[in-house]
Amino acid sequence: MLSAKLVVTANTFDLIGYVGKEVTMYATVRGASAAKRELVQVTANTFELIGYVGKEVTMYATVRGASEDEGAYLCIASTDEDTKSVGITLRVVAERELMVTANTFDLIGFVGKEVTMYATVRGAYSEDEISWIKMEGSIPEDRIQIRYDPTTNESTLQIKGLKYSDEGTYYCTASTGGVKKSVNIYLRVVELPYGGDE
Repeated sequence: MLSAKLVVTANTFDLIGYVGKEVTMYATVRGASAAKRELVQVTANTFELIGYVGKEVTMYATVRGASEDEGAYLCIASTDEDTKSVGITLRVVAERELMVTANTFDLIGFVGKEVTMYATVRGAYSEDEISWIKMEGSIPEDRIQIRYDPTTNESTLQIKGLKYSDEGTYYCTASTGGVKKSVNIYLRVVELPYGGDE
C-alpha cells in the first residue's frame, strides 16, 4: 500500500504579536504512513499531540507576549518514514491605535498635470500595511507613484498626466493586527484655465 504524503503547512509565516497580549500560531499537518495501522506522533516546540494515520490534525501554540518571545517557531511532524516542518516568525511590537486622516477631502487637479493626495497614517508598522484604491474603477498603475514616510507618518498618492477618467473617490487604507481604517479623498479633474497657472 502506498504511503500518504506528509505535508505540514501554516496559514501565515510572519505574525505580529503585541507586548503583554496573547498570540496563537496555527500549523496544519496532513498525511502519514498509510502502510502501517498505527498512531503517528506529532511534536511541536511546546507540547506533544497525537494524530491518526491519513487524517488531519491542527497544532496550536500560544505565546503570552513579551519581547523575549520574538523569533522563529518551528512546527514539526514525524512518521517512521519522513519528517516535515514549517516555520513561523513572530514579531512582538508595542500595541498602538491605528488612525488614518487627510488634510483635505476634496481636491482639484488639472488635465495633463500631476496631483498629489496626502494621508497621515499612525499606528502602521510598515508601508506594506498601507494601500490606495479608487472606488470607481482602478488606479492607472503606469502614471502613479505611492510613497510612505515613516518619519512623518505620511502616505502620498501622486498621479501624473491627469485625465478626466481619473476623477473620483480615492481611499487610503491601513490595516494591522486585524484592524482596518481608511480615509477618502475626492479628486475633481478640470481643464486648466486659459493662460492660468496651477
